[in-house]
Amino acid sequence: MKWALDKIVAVHGDLINEGLGLSAEDRAMIQDQVHVIINCAASVSFDETLHDALNINYFGSLRMPELAKNSK
Repeated sequence: MKWALDKIVAVHGDLINEGLGLSAEDRAMIQDQVHVIINCAASVSFDETLHDALNINYFGSLRMPELAKNSK
């Protein structure tokens, strides 16, 4: 299991921002070195407005394939 932990890297981003809110360095690292992307970002608050919940949980997820598509 340690071999897997050595390969996992968390990056800071924001699903509702252009380019997923990733820094240029993180985007370059992902596009050059990453073979598997796991998106576990979501809002689990049931107090969100419908607009915010859709923007985070639905449209945010739709932005993820764009990152993967531009990766090597």
